Amino acid sequence: MYFSRLNSKLSAQVQSPFAIVPATGGVSGYMVEEGHCFSTFSYGTGSMIPIQGLNKSFPFEKNQKFYIDFTILPNLQVEKAEIKCSTVGEPVGDKNNPATWASYPDMFYIQPSDQVDENGRVTALAEGKKQIKCYVLIGYRQDDEQKNGLNSPPVPEALETSSNPVQILFDDIILLASMVSGVPIVFPAPYFDATPHVKAVRGEVTL
Repeated sequence: MYFSRLNSKLSAQVQSPFAIVPATGGVSGYMVEEGHCFSTFSYGTGSMIPIQGLNKSFPFEKNQKFYIDFTILPNLQVEKAEIKCSTVGEPVGDKNNPATWASYPDMFYIQPSDQVDENGRVTALAEGKKQIKCYVLIGYRQDDEQKNGLNSPPVPEALETSSNPVQILFDDIILLASMVSGVPIVFPAPYFDATPHVKAVRGEVTL
């Protein structure tokens, strides 16, 4: 049976994984609360990928997005996972180690990239392609002008001055393997809510 987190008394008591909330401790800005990413189909807490930047305050300025940045090794293992809050869609830094989500809204980043024409059709295939990154969108502001990338529709007038967060990710996640144009990749998919399990293992469950 499908259970919606919206408009329920329980939703006010149970916080979703990776919830975007105001920063605590007298610090301005927003932060992302605890969530979990699994590397295998296992309930073992050792199968969880450490994520840096949880519960860290970010300014969360206009057109910035909260997301998880995964650095992927050639063997498709995760070298690093980090919460980031930045503008996206523009190459920043080394193309093999971009500082932001340059391929937004695509969830993966592959280099070298194929050549495409003005209509987006591939005109030449690059050799030696491999996945460098994968990403998970956590959320953005209501007044974000690039929700769908650089060619997004205008922001509705009622939201033009709203800095409230729009939560996109409501679940813990797992990284699964697939192929994109012949390139092996890993990509994020929703997984079960691990929070009660993790708290029980830590001895944090209260009756």
